[in-house]
Amino acid sequence: AQLALTAAASIGRSLASTAASYAAGIADRLIFGPKKRKRVGPRLESFEIQGSTEGAPILRVYGRARVAGEVIWAANFKETVSTTTERAGKGARLGTKTKTTEYLYSISLAIGLCEGVIDRIGRVWADGKPFDLSAHDFRLYLGTEDQLPDAAIGAIEGAGKAPAFRGLAYIVFEDLPLKDFGNRIPQFSFEIEKPLREADPEALENALSAVVMIPGSGEFVYGTTRVFRELAEGVTRAENAHNSDGVTDFAASLDALIAAAPNLKSVSLVVSWFGTDLRAGHCLIKPGVETATKTTFPYEWRAGGLAREDAHVVSLNEGRPAYGGTPADRCILEAIAALRAKGIEVMLHPFILMDIPSANGLPDPYGGAAQGAYPWRGRITVGDADKTAAAAADIAQFFGSAAPAHFSAAGDHVAYAGPA
Repeated sequence: AQLALTAAASIGRSLASTAASYAAGIADRLIFGPKKRKRVGPRLESFEIQGSTEGAPILRVYGRARVAGEVIWAANFKETVSTTTERAGKGARLGTKTKTTEYLYSISLAIGLCEGVIDRIGRVWADGKPFDLSAHDFRLYLGTEDQLPDAAIGAIEGAGKAPAFRGLAYIVFEDLPLKDFGNRIPQFSFEIEKPLREADPEALENALSAVVMIPGSGEFVYGTTRVFRELAEGVTRAENAHNSDGVTDFAASLDALIAAAPNLKSVSLVVSWFGTDLRAGHCLIKPGVETATKTTFPYEWRAGGLAREDAHVVSLNEGRPAYGGTPADRCILEAIAALRAKGIEVMLHPFILMDIPSANGLPDPYGGAAQGAYPWRGRITVGDADKTAAAAADIAQFFGSAAPAHFSAAGDHVAYAGPA
């Protein structure tokens, strides 16, 4: 009993003391305002750059290579102070106000890549991870003998004191934010493309005059308009832009193609639809989509007069679409327009992919063993060759009687007005 009474008295004194402190705190905030806290982030006193070695050799690149380069110029890092205020607790007078000061850093620098003249930079990595050049302020110098000094270097170093680095391919970053890299310059590496067309007049780049353009499948793969998929409210993902040029994959690839093959005159544009059966009389050729439900903008998929909900849905292989979907009509029209704008003739190349995931119910038309999953389209046949009339009917049904006059480009899609 004595121990219990002693403990109770001790707890009572503690509670009373706590209550008194709390009451004093409330009174203090009511008189002097909310409790204030300050947080100050780390601040740099020195800076490390990627690498700048005196007397380092300048690389020569032929074809395509990944290089890190050397820092050939860098300005002092720039410090920007960012202050934010957060309030917590109930009421303006009784809450806690936290003021956070953060120091953000950026730097302007130039990285020498290799001996010029190069065509372009492909992919870029920072600390081994893909780096989106299009999201930053940069200028690329191809290494010509007449290139002019960079404006940012000239502004910092003074008039007439900025070298032009003629004959050297290099890249200049202006006010590159460093927050995502721990307030340091990341280790950059660049994919350099430099053809052999000038060194070798008989090189393939000079002889190439026609190419087949693939992949032929992918719902928006040939578009010049960036298309985004809505994953959730406020969350999107690019469908056809996965490069560091800030344009669609097709536009970036076309520029690279023109640069690599200056004498290109014609392109065979492959566009895939899907066959459903190896028997010509039963096989349907349909435009297909990778999933039946997908919200995209600024436009929705549409091909062959069908919207997504009416199209063939590509079968799954290990939980993923076995093929890319049929390119949308609009992106094919955009591809044709882009190619023609470059002075290239275009041939539309229809292509059949057989979306038959298993051999069940699809016997060999010749009467042999069943065909395997996803058979070759060359196995489409009319079956028993002795039945001439039936074979002719199968062929007629398979090819149909559509003619070029039945098709027209209506706005962003192709319209068809002809027999089934």
